[in-house]
Amino acid sequence: MIQVKGLIRAVSPPALHEIYRLPAPFIGDGTNYIDTGVKLMEYASSDFTLLMRADRVLSLDGDRVFISCFSEELPYRGLLVRNDWATTTAQISVLLGQNWSSQFSVATPSFTVAIRKGGQLCDVFIDGARLGNQVYVDWGNSYANSLLIGAQWDASNQIFRRSQTTVRGLAVFDAPLTDDALQAQLAIL
Repeated sequence: MIQVKGLIRAVSPPALHEIYRLPAPFIGDGTNYIDTGVKLMEYASSDFTLLMRADRVLSLDGDRVFISCFSEELPYRGLLVRNDWATTTAQISVLLGQNWSSQFSVATPSFTVAIRKGGQLCDVFIDGARLGNQVYVDWGNSYANSLLIGAQWDASNQIFRRSQTTVRGLAVFDAPLTDDALQAQLAIL
């Protein structure tokens, strides 16, 4: 609320600015990938919200990268979501910045991941539930490569780890969404 000369007026939150939405599901076959053109880490100080819906991978064949804007050049930095190993559940890893990673198990056929970055603080949501507390992430130096679906950049800025993963939906916003906006966007992803 803002008070101006005795008047009280409700202030609307800033409009959501979507900078990328996957137009159709991505089905990785180990040779294809999508370069979104979104440079999440071009400025380490940039805020964003990333939402992804994907299918778990139960096979250990091939690479299993869902999304990546991650530098394999030392020091490692950026964002990476991949399927590490599988048995009857999939073990998914989320790596952020230079200092934070988490693994979680997925037993359902599909799952969602939401990453909300505001300054140096991040929230990670798995299937709509916050994964622990908000975490401080050291993003390190800027990283100019773009967000990839189904592959990863190597240390020489070449595409590698083309994966056999399925990403059903992906949306990126240029601001940290509120909890309600995040949940609403996950519901339509």
